[in-house]
Parts: sequence; C-alpha cells; structure tokens
Amino acid sequence: MAKKAKKKTKTDDDDDLGLDEGDKESSGKKGGKGKLIAIIAVASLVILGGAGGGLFYFGLLDSLLGIGHANEHAEEESMVSGGDPLDLGKPVYYEMPEFIADLKTDQCRSPYLRLALTIQIDHNDQDVLIERHPKIVDRILRHLRDQERQSLVGEEGARRLRQDIILIVNAAIKPVKIHNVLFRSLTLQ
Repeated sequence: MAKKAKKKTKTDDDDDLGLDEGDKESSGKKGGKGKLIAIIAVASLVILGGAGGGLFYFGLLDSLLGIGHANEHAEEESMVSGGDPLDLGKPVYYEMPEFIADLKTDQCRSPYLRLALTIQIDHNDQDVLIERHPKIVDRILRHLRDQERQSLVGEEGARRLRQDIILIVNAAIKPVKIHNVLFRSLTLQ
C-alpha cells in the first residue's frame, strides 16, 4: 500500500519547479496552443506563397501586375521602328505567297513548315515592298530553312519567327519600315 500512496503524491521534480497540478496543466496547454498557432501561420504562408508563385509562373497575375499585352505590343512596335515612335499613317495589308520550307534536321525525313503571312505597311510605301518582293521571299525562305522544329514550337517560337521576319523585311526595304507581320497560317509537320 505504501507504493500506491507514493504514486499519488507529487514527484520530486514537481517540487523543484514549484508547480502544483493546476499549474502543470495550464502551462502544457499554453505551450501547445502557441506551437499550433505558429505551425498554422507558417503553413499558411507556405501555401499562399506557393499559390502566388504558381499564379505568377502561369501568367495569371499579369493583368493585376500590368504585365502582358501592352508590353508585347510596345515591344513589337519598338522593334519594328528601331526604337523610335512609329507613325502608322494609313496602313495597307500586303499578302505574301505561302511559304513551304524544309526545316533543318539530322533525320532522314525532315519536318517542314507551311507559312502564310500578311505584311502591314504604310500605303505610301507599298510600291517599295512590291518592287523588292523577290528579294524578300528569298531571304525569308533562307531563314526558314535554317530553323529547327524545336525553335518554332509554341507561342514563343511564333513570336520569335515574327520578329525575325520583321527584321528581314525591314532590311530588304530600307529605309522604309513595315508596321507588323500577321500570320494567316503557321503549320509545322
């Protein structure tokens, strides 16, 4: 019986701390609540940070941050004009013939590209474009044959191709500059 009574009494460690049973229970609950709140706060920050990073990565925050279409159009206009503001005037659209080109590859069966495009140019400069049409077609075909399929895939590939064609046409019709290149069709096979 002496052993049972000894179990019910305070331990020597409790006496050293000066805690009675009520103090032990309240200190254990406070420590647990504090840890729980800290864990929830950290987990919330990690989840919100991950969600925000994912939204930013996939471009869903572009409209909120002011990134996107306005910057793309400004980039294209500055590229077309060589950095100077471009007075568009009255544009006309000049349809180029359809381009079919074998793409560069190491395989026996090479992929090919079919491209139909329209050039936007000032109506006063259209004669220069028509006059240098054969030179433009040759330069675009040479450029297309030097491309690999991987470099033309997706929106980024189409954007790069558009920029390259703008530079090619502008170089061929100097000092005249085109406004834009519009793709009627772009097929990789």
